[in-house]
Amino acid sequence: MKVYNVKRRFYALKEDAESYRKELGLKPSATIPLSIDNREELAAFLTGLCDPALADTPDIKKVLPAKVVDDAYVEPTFDVPSFVPLFLIKDEKQRAAALERLLANKAKGAQ
Repeated sequence: MKVYNVKRRFYALKEDAESYRKELGLKPSATIPLSIDNREELAAFLTGLCDPALADTPDIKKVLPAKVVDDAYVEPTFDVPSFVPLFLIKDEKQRAAALERLLANKAKGAQ
């Protein structure tokens, strides 16, 4: 199976990938062809996308170029929504950040 990657998007057709690449104004090298031949390679591919720390393992390197991992990775956010009561937030750092946001929003409202 062949798929094509441009930035954070994957395409089944090269023409679609090329259209998107041109729309973004990127060079032709920004379209990265990927070949996945079996279930083991598909599993390695998905593992590499989900956990970039494992992207250096030989199985994953074989099917997933580092550039694709770098472009596709989204840094997880641990912000707790403002509607969650502070006493339900177990993690100290998250609770402190939520309290800080709450106080900042109240200060804005008081002005």
